[in-house]
Amino acid sequence: MSLTLHNSSLPFDPCVPSVPFSSTKSPVHRNAEPLASFTVFCQERTGEGTIHICCVKSLDAAAAIIAGKQQCMDDWNASPKCASGEPFYTVQNIHCLGVAKGDVEILDWQDICNV
Repeated sequence: MSLTLHNSSLPFDPCVPSVPFSSTKSPVHRNAEPLASFTVFCQERTGEGTIHICCVKSLDAAAAIIAGKQQCMDDWNASPKCASGEPFYTVQNIHCLGVAKGDVEILDWQDICNV
C-alpha cells in the first residue's frame, strides 16, 4: 500500500489507505513551561491499515505518545463510515510506531515499493 499525506484541512477517512497529517492546538500548561512539538506515528496494533501522523505539543516524548494515540483515536472514530454506537478505536488497539522531536515535514512516504 502506498500512502499519501493529507492536509489537516481536508476531510479524513480512516477507512481509506492514507496518512492524515494534522496539527493540534497548543494546550496551556499550568506551570507555563514551554511545551515542545513532537510528531507521533501511530498504526493499528495489528500492523494493518493506515498510518496516522500528527504533531502534538507536550512536555516530553512519553506524554507525546499518549497525546498522539488520543489524537489518532479521536480522528479515526470521527469517520462517519466507520462510526457505530461504540468507538471502534481505543488506545489499547492503537500502537505508537515512533516519535520525532519537532513538527517534521514528511516529503515522501513509500511503505511498499511500486515497481
